[in-house]
Amino acid sequence: VFVLVGPFNEHTLGEPGKAGYDRVKSEIEAWLQAHEIPHLAPPPLPAALYVDTSHPIAQGYALLAKQLLENTAFRSWLGAGPETSLPTQGPEPSAPNAAALPRTFRP
Repeated sequence: VFVLVGPFNEHTLGEPGKAGYDRVKSEIEAWLQAHEIPHLAPPPLPAALYVDTSHPIAQGYALLAKQLLENTAFRSWLGAGPETSLPTQGPEPSAPNAAALPRTFRP
């Protein structure tokens, strides 16, 4: 098993919520580490790459996939060494222009 902790739109949290989330996320990471469970807890995506609190848009998923493919623990879990070239598809992910997003999805 490989655990991806997230994604979660931390940009939507106020200060008390952010502090509580950071504490829980740290505890999860510590538990996974202590039990030697391969995992990735990436930093939050840019706010414009989320539709809501936990669902990225296509560019957000592309960025998460890129981070996974660059992660040593994930590559090891896949059985791909650091020298193995993994397939990629499409252009480099980038943040969309907020004006181009539907009004309900604008940050």
